[in-house]
Amino acid sequence: MAGPGEFWAITAYFNPLRYRTRRENYRRFKDNIGCNLLAVELGFDGAFDLGADDADILVRRSSGSVLWQKERLLNIALESLPSSATHVAWVDCDIVFMRQDWVVRAREALENDRVVQLFEHLVDLKPGETHESPDLSPTGLGFAAWMSLGSPRNTDRGPNVRLGTPGFAWAAPRDLLAKHGFYDALVLGGGDRAFSSAASGDFEDSKNISRLSPLRMDHYMRWAQPIHQDIAMKIGFIDNTVYHYWHGERKDRGYNTRHRGFVGYDFDPERDITLSSEGTWVWGSDKKDMHAYVEKYFRDRHEDGSLGS
Repeated sequence: MAGPGEFWAITAYFNPLRYRTRRENYRRFKDNIGCNLLAVELGFDGAFDLGADDADILVRRSSGSVLWQKERLLNIALESLPSSATHVAWVDCDIVFMRQDWVVRAREALENDRVVQLFEHLVDLKPGETHESPDLSPTGLGFAAWMSLGSPRNTDRGPNVRLGTPGFAWAAPRDLLAKHGFYDALVLGGGDRAFSSAASGDFEDSKNISRLSPLRMDHYMRWAQPIHQDIAMKIGFIDNTVYHYWHGERKDRGYNTRHRGFVGYDFDPERDITLSSEGTWVWGSDKKDMHAYVEKYFRDRHEDGSLGS
């Protein structure tokens, strides 16, 4: 039950390529979050983008390899929350909510559901657009809202609306997250899908999209099965829209190709990554080609687009 207690948002920030759009989008996110905010930033080469006024609590880490660190940083955030925090939203730091009362609505939803996606619709903003731009139309439907419709392949919302978006913003009781944490061994990303697949019990979805080998699938299932049982299909959403700020073209993020090219490196999460003294991921094996592949993925995202040229 979502009773009295503090509601906190946590977010992860890492910017190894020093993209300008990431910094700018974070400021918009922070200025509009409307909630207690804890941010964990992983800096590279001694450089940090965020300052003390960019979150109510800012946790800095300075050691870590160039790989997908988001869920690892979120796990650090969970450990860094004040004891008074009873409910937690994990929110990507490139979005703005339409509703200012989203915390109240999230609390209400958590009276009945174990996890709540904090929106129904999303709008992918174009370069130069803001959440206050006129005539914005939805471009996506959240995973939980899509599930409530029976997970259709098509809807009447239009041909360009992407269905079942798994990420951006969720909330849950702190005790659930403290017990299970986030699955953080996907070094090319895919943690949002890993969570939605675990919540819904559609484990094959994450397996197929992230192209998990039997070894990696076994590693994932050791996390996914227990949290699925605790969520018990109590998955909700709130009447809200998120505005997703532009940070490069979607095609450059390689959602359909990044994992395909990674298969040949036989990644083993038990051997190929290890925790640094600060709790971030560092490479644990000497697979130089694999490390280069992952670093190239970040370069190829071109998140500043033509703005950075």
